[in-house]
Amino acid sequence: AVHVLTPPPTLPINRLPPGRLYDAALALNGWLVGGSIRQAMRRLGMAEPVVRNAFHPFLGVPLAGQRGERLLAYYCYDEISAAAGNSRHGVRLEAQLLDRAGLVIVSSEALLASKSAVHLSVHLVENGVDFDLFHQAAGPVERVDERPCIGYLGSLDDRLDYALLGAVMEATPGWRYLFVGRLVDARAHALRAYPNA
Repeated sequence: AVHVLTPPPTLPINRLPPGRLYDAALALNGWLVGGSIRQAMRRLGMAEPVVRNAFHPFLGVPLAGQRGERLLAYYCYDEISAAAGNSRHGVRLEAQLLDRAGLVIVSSEALLASKSAVHLSVHLVENGVDFDLFHQAAGPVERVDERPCIGYLGSLDDRLDYALLGAVMEATPGWRYLFVGRLVDARAHALRAYPNA
């Protein structure tokens, strides 16, 4: 069975400078979320869970060891120092979470190299899907557009070079470009102006 927990709101603290005020607010956020998790665990009769923290050391650090977990695994799918909004506290908190995690899972060779330098149990699980398995659910597909297609799946955020994408799209008018993902950066709207988008 899958159970979904909606945690209580937390304090927006990422703009605070490192120091006692930030640490106290972080502990409060951990207490708020941890309380709702412990209450749900009691209601469901859960004990000694295996906890996977997915790229969220901000709650991972204050919650580490608070649920009687038999294993804490950290899933790192991006370089935290490059993630917008995470650079002020993310690197420091990720280092603390890595110290407490029993297992680290990463999504790329570069992350495998960097996290293996600071943790003994790092494993690579690359992103991707079994195409044949997923394609079974799609059913027959009628291709309306015969142009070659370049697809992008992921967040359209500040990590993309929009000027370069625009130049490539302009230079290859015979290709179609398909973007699927969260629209985070307003500059992504400019890509709609290209006829092959």
